Amino acid sequence: MKKSLIVIDDFYEDPYKVRQYAFSQNFNNPSYVTGYPGVETNSLEPEKIKHIAKRISSIIGKKLGWPPDRPQGVFRVLQKQEEKTQTNLVHIDPCSWTGVVYLNLPEECRGGTSFYQHKETGLKVMFPQKNPEVQQAMVKYNLSYHELSAKTLKDTLDLSKWDEIERVSMKFNRLILFNGGKFHGVPRVFGNTLATGRIAQIFFFFEIESIDEDGNMTIPV
Repeated sequence: MKKSLIVIDDFYEDPYKVRQYAFSQNFNNPSYVTGYPGVETNSLEPEKIKHIAKRISSIIGKKLGWPPDRPQGVFRVLQKQEEKTQTNLVHIDPCSWTGVVYLNLPEECRGGTSFYQHKETGLKVMFPQKNPEVQQAMVKYNLSYHELSAKTLKDTLDLSKWDEIERVSMKFNRLILFNGGKFHGVPRVFGNTLATGRIAQIFFFFEIESIDEDGNMTIPV
């Protein structure tokens, strides 16, 4: 069975240097709609992304690509006071793999990443559409993919509609890789300044069959 969650500790050789680099960047509100209320940096330079993608590809055992118009390798910070502005507590990322590198110092680490199951539908994943669990739910409820998605989306701000089925604890320099289509969220937010908030580096990758010289990807259907 294909793994949908991988945890790698000590991902960066010098995480303190990576953390220092992160805080040397400018943080702004996300330039795209994510439901994320915090702030983030611009994407990493393409060569750095390629290097990290190659490492992660070797871990997963698949060729990986990423949309050029989607922020990649950004550093995100979420503070406690921003928690109330979240537009969802549970969400999915429409990609094959989401990568999260925790960069809070050891003494700051708390919470992590939680994974959820929707009580009403029993769904633990909502992407891709071809996922057997999604296909079975579409048949069971006689709904289209978009209708089924809307059925879960209406509950993303109400945790009483979900069961937490797994949690990966935050640890400094820990990378977690998971199927972006799994329902997930941040179980604990903390800090009241940029320097003390929850900081993580985020990646979104697609498994690809091939990629041409111009970076166009062929993604398995």
